[in-house]
Amino acid sequence: RVGVIVTDAAGDTAMTYFTLSVSDENDNAPVLAGIDDVTLSEGVAAGTQVATASASDVDQNDTQTYSLAETFGDTLAIDATSGVITTSGLDYEVSTGYRVGVIVADAAGDTAMTYFTLTVTDENDNAPYFTQTIGDVILSEGVAAGTQVATASADDVDQNETLTYSLADTFGD
Repeated sequence: RVGVIVTDAAGDTAMTYFTLSVSDENDNAPVLAGIDDVTLSEGVAAGTQVATASASDVDQNDTQTYSLAETFGDTLAIDATSGVITTSGLDYEVSTGYRVGVIVADAAGDTAMTYFTLTVTDENDNAPYFTQTIGDVILSEGVAAGTQVATASADDVDQNETLTYSLADTFGD
């Protein structure tokens, strides 16, 4: 409340008051908090929360909208209102990690951005496979025991897998 006084030459005065209100303009950019790096297994369920973006803005009654700088296909999504980042599924064999850019924009279009790293760890989720076909083998009668008759070669796309070979028990002796 502001008072205004008027005085005439004789010293007589009068006073009035008025209220001065200052309205806020949207003239400040939002501030986006940093997001810690995250490590998740490729076996996490679709919809798993990866991280949450959080922003502040000194402008009163300002709204923030969150988005990802890149969505990596449909692997990651962000809720535009809450800033919650989720995954629709991860696959180590497709990507071992992501550098994720998160953007916040206020109603005036001012933006801020931060990055975090999502590291994907491997699970044993793929079956081994033979890298070549073993053809039929014909042996002459009387071949010595212990003679090599074929070589099997297999691989597994899962990281650091140890493969063990054995014969199916369908041959008799």
